[in-house]
Amino acid sequence: MMTRPAPACALRRCYARNRSVVTVIAGLFAVVIAFLIRNVVDANASLRAGDAARDAGEREMAILHFRHGLESYTPFGDANAQSLKRLLSMGDAAMARGDVDLALFAYRSGRFGILATRHLTVPFESYLAPIHRRIRNAESKRGGLERRKGPRLEAYEARLPVRWKGFLGAALFLLWLGTFPVLIRFGFDAFGARTRLLPYIGAAAIAAFAGWCGLLAAL
Repeated sequence: MMTRPAPACALRRCYARNRSVVTVIAGLFAVVIAFLIRNVVDANASLRAGDAARDAGEREMAILHFRHGLESYTPFGDANAQSLKRLLSMGDAAMARGDVDLALFAYRSGRFGILATRHLTVPFESYLAPIHRRIRNAESKRGGLERRKGPRLEAYEARLPVRWKGFLGAALFLLWLGTFPVLIRFGFDAFGARTRLLPYIGAAAIAAFAGWCGLLAAL
């Protein structure tokens, strides 16, 4: 008479048959959790550093800190939203003083921080249109049309809308991260020798990283 295997035994056999898949999934999960924690720490640390620099009168350094805090997006807490609000308020205050250069620096930092957010979407996309209006107003005050990267940037944004650009950049970034556990599991055998998959995994990692950097460079 056959007996049904105990759930624990069945689970062990299932894991043994799918060990490679489980290892890769666990590795990806660990990498994503690690980056979420890193973003939470970075966002809050950058917000505090930006406040300290602003209070000390170092406005340019404060803008850089706030931009970094905006880029390190996390759905936990409001450090990213606070960084963006500080960038816009610093830009508006600079415009009120007549410091157009600092205002443009703050507005463009906010724009870059939104588009470079490490997330599957663009969480602060609704802020882009007001920021663009502020940038155009500041440029008109300057008296010239010193448009950063000019027609090339506008044509690029027309071809690839913001939300798809954010999704594609995040997907390439996650693909690049995912190649590390895949490389460890499938790039080498049990004796540490290289497998035939190693060059393909390496090529995928390089392509994903280059694509992600290319999207950031086009911002």
